Amino acid sequence: MTRTAWTFAFLSLVACGGAAFTTGDAGPGADGGSGSGAASGADGGGTGSTSGSGTGSAGGGASSGGVGSGSSGSSSGAGSGSSSGSSSGGGSGSGSGATSGASSGSGSGATSGSGSGSGGGEPCPPDIPADGSGCSVDGRTCEWGSSPVVVCDTRATCTGGAWQVLLPASQSEACAGGPAITCAASFGGVPRGSACDPAGGYCDYPRGRCQCSVRLGGPVRIGDGSLDATWYCQEPADSRCPMPRPRLGSACSDAVECDYGTCGAITGGNAEACKGGVWVDDPVACPAL
Repeated sequence: MTRTAWTFAFLSLVACGGAAFTTGDAGPGADGGSGSGAASGADGGGTGSTSGSGTGSAGGGASSGGVGSGSSGSSSGAGSGSSSGSSSGGGSGSGSGATSGASSGSGSGATSGSGSGSGGGEPCPPDIPADGSGCSVDGRTCEWGSSPVVVCDTRATCTGGAWQVLLPASQSEACAGGPAITCAASFGGVPRGSACDPAGGYCDYPRGRCQCSVRLGGPVRIGDGSLDATWYCQEPADSRCPMPRPRLGSACSDAVECDYGTCGAITGGNAEACKGGVWVDDPVACPAL
């Protein structure tokens, strides 16, 4: 080699800092990270990406810069690479190339509930229940029989989850018969509003009961101021009211109130109302005598 060639080689060695270098893939002394790419060049800049995370460990090589750390798939500095690649220098680094998350949730879109009252719900049983047997609609009263007046039929009221059965008042005046009186041949033939005698006598028909009654607001005798007895029939003023009187607890649809002989007009008479889809007893306040 000539003098000129030796001089050129010497100067080149000094310019490179006295260290030999190679290009290409990193050798066994590089970071041991989990990644899909490799760093290129001496600066350790990673170009790969990962789907997890990893931690590198220092290799046997020396870095020409400080220790660095990388994230999201790249490293900075000449020291170490992130988990997404490896560098040619020594050092350590950690990072993650990707993040993942999961969410979960649960819910319920339906509710359930239950309730009871005097309307709707379970219908009245077809047969009279045993006293004290179970029931589900608290406050519901049911009636079995065909009498024009409710007190002469069997009734049962659901109270506290048990049926309380009330038998007919068969010995009462309303059921055993009042004073003997001459009855018209039919319900329609009773002379309503006409004077009659004796007071308290009544006649039962398939459509209802008619009675010789002394009613407040009726005719007054001039001599002693007493009230005259006249014929009165179970015939509610509202045409929507059914005839004969509906049984308590039976189904209905019109919101209507019906008077079937309250306030002494009919012995044992009552008023009923359609509430919640069933007929219920509807007590009224009668004027004082």
